[in-house]
Amino acid sequence: MRVVNSLSSETAIYSNVVAITVTPFNLTSYIYVVGAFQGWNAGSPDSLVSITGNGIYTGIINFTQGNNQFLILPAKNYNNKYATSTTVVPTSSVTYNASNNLNAPTTAGQYIVTFNLNAGTITFQAADSYSVIGDAAQGWSTDLPMKFVNDGKNNWVLTLPLVSTGSFKIRQDDAWTNSWGIPNSGTAGYGVPNTLNSTTNSNIAVTKSGTYTVSFNAPPSVGGAGLTTTTYSVTQ
Repeated sequence: MRVVNSLSSETAIYSNVVAITVTPFNLTSYIYVVGAFQGWNAGSPDSLVSITGNGIYTGIINFTQGNNQFLILPAKNYNNKYATSTTVVPTSSVTYNASNNLNAPTTAGQYIVTFNLNAGTITFQAADSYSVIGDAAQGWSTDLPMKFVNDGKNNWVLTLPLVSTGSFKIRQDDAWTNSWGIPNSGTAGYGVPNTLNSTTNSNIAVTKSGTYTVSFNAPPSVGGAGLTTTTYSVTQ
């Protein structure tokens, strides 16, 4: 690098060139979510992520029936917390080390949670969910819910036993309106490794029985929005 100094558009003085070493660092930051939905375990919390470190944290949290109370922690302990001083349900304002638990909506389900640390606000939006279904798992009438990983990579993950005598698909909101399988010939994604198609497709086969982790890439969405093609993985 060098420094330039000018008194006018026609006069400039340059310094000698100096070599510097620049090390980039990741701006991504996390805060942690504990509550009745996970047993108030600060040692194994869920999380919200701010990809650019701008103080706005988002993620999807699955609030189970009757378990809508929670807290946000800056670290994996109860030394400090983000809570609320109100009793409004769902909570809209957040205060550092306030006395009341935060409240998600009382209706159970997956919610996009957005916590604005700068403004001290929190919002909830019902999110589409994804599940594994098929006779390779627990049958074509049983949806096994996947968990959204709050790290900015938009992956839904589930570890489960699968058997080689069956196959499975991934579907949205426990319905066949949007579902994904292996692309058939002549359709989008056909022949592309690790790609699923939501239009014309076949079941996902299991070649060997065992315990697998199924990962499915789908960004947070609301109201049944579906992807035509997306990526997935099945690893043992």
